[in-house]
Amino acid sequence: MIKIKLFVLVIIATTFTFGQNLTVPRISPHAKVEQTIGISEVEIEYHRPAVRGRKIWGGLVPYGLQKFNFGSGNPAPWRAGANENTTISFSHDAYVNGNKIPKGKYGFHIIPTENEWTLIFSRDNESWGSFFYDPANDQLRIKVKPEEAPFKEWMQFYFDDLTPNSAMVYLHWEKKRIGFEVKFDVPKIVLENMKKELKGINGFRWASWNQAAKYALENSDDIELALSFVNKALELFGGMNFTNLQLKSDILKKMGKIEESEEVHRQALAIAGENELNQYGYQLLNAGNTEEALKIFEMNVKRFPSSWNVYDSYAEALYKAGKKEEAAKYYQKALNLAPEDQKERIKQVMNSRK
Repeated sequence: MIKIKLFVLVIIATTFTFGQNLTVPRISPHAKVEQTIGISEVEIEYHRPAVRGRKIWGGLVPYGLQKFNFGSGNPAPWRAGANENTTISFSHDAYVNGNKIPKGKYGFHIIPTENEWTLIFSRDNESWGSFFYDPANDQLRIKVKPEEAPFKEWMQFYFDDLTPNSAMVYLHWEKKRIGFEVKFDVPKIVLENMKKELKGINGFRWASWNQAAKYALENSDDIELALSFVNKALELFGGMNFTNLQLKSDILKKMGKIEESEEVHRQALAIAGENELNQYGYQLLNAGNTEEALKIFEMNVKRFPSSWNVYDSYAEALYKAGKKEEAAKYYQKALNLAPEDQKERIKQVMNSRK
């Protein structure tokens, strides 16, 4: 009988012990924040402790390294959160406060002091907390100054101060905040990604090569790459068009090949349709190149004299150039040819510009 009772007690104790693994809310809940910069991703995964009336800096979070009697037993930094390891991931090679860091996932640790904090990016991103921290795994260390901030009960990471190629990462808890910059070489990353994408289905479309060429022209110093992209666009079916030829002209001009640029520009204008000339005219007009825009709109009028829209656009350009009488004449021609659903609009424009 005694043996049976002991067996039952063992079963009950064992059942109770294994029952501790059921999912329940955690005191310091899990959190994740991410930010896209260019086409790159930064992700921080952590757990959020609360102040709960405790002294945080120099108290719950001691200054300097901590000595534990478990884990590796070595002096350890703060885990920058609670529970498991805080991690930060970069989808591409990045720069942290100007220091290059390879793409990947890193354990994030902090050695706080009263006036300066050391931020540690460790290649060990799986160990629990900071208890098994080993400085041999450090990929990068940087120093930052903590600043006073409004009280925050729950520790929080967040992103702010975004630019096209960077963002600030902030850690805010109690009345202190630290920040560091994450920056990517966005044009380089985008162009490398485009090269990969152009090996897929996009590589069969001239418009994709045109997009890559335009991006390289506007964002990169590698003008030869832009030229190679647009030449490929011109080779593909349907690619010998105004859009690609004019882009090639712009690329050649930036390369200093003026005569070649002008020749390709003439070829582009020779095959341009009404809409292409119209769009190009507005592109010049919006860029402040009014005289060249007027030439393009006038060319469109001569090439497509039965289109009401060419007169409407030419009139608008003339008006912006201060040639009001000529503008009125072409607005009238546009009105005479315009469909019914456009006549009232043109009349209103004419009346407002007398």
